Amino acid sequence: MSGWILFQLLVDVALFALVIAYIFRDGRAARAQALAQTPPPPVEPVDTAQIEALMDELAKLIVRAEKVAAKLERGAAQAAPAAPEAAPQRKVPAPAQSVEPADYDEEKYAAATKLIKKGLSDQEIEKRVGLPANEISLIRNLTT
Repeated sequence: MSGWILFQLLVDVALFALVIAYIFRDGRAARAQALAQTPPPPVEPVDTAQIEALMDELAKLIVRAEKVAAKLERGAAQAAPAAPEAAPQRKVPAPAQSVEPADYDEEKYAAATKLIKKGLSDQEIEKRVGLPANEISLIRNLTT
């Protein structure tokens, strides 16, 4: 019997939580609707002379900023040639020349590629061509 009472108590608590959540949600919706219905504050008339004065001041600031940017660019251009001389010169190593292994046979790889395209298994290609299974697998991954 106590199990049913506990179950009923849990159901009552859950329903109470739902009712409270609904009330709060409804309250927020009512506040949002009230805010939406309030008229916006009246707009004060703007003096065009004030706007023109602000625009003139803005134009002066833009010209000043452009002058500062030009000075910075000139300073950077003057400092740029000195930087490579100050840096130590490093020799760049020559690129390594590719060295092919002594047992490299291009015909084997071409034959393996053709057999892969025909759909043969790696074991069958290994038997026919004589390449290791891992190389055949690599060729398969590169060609598909």
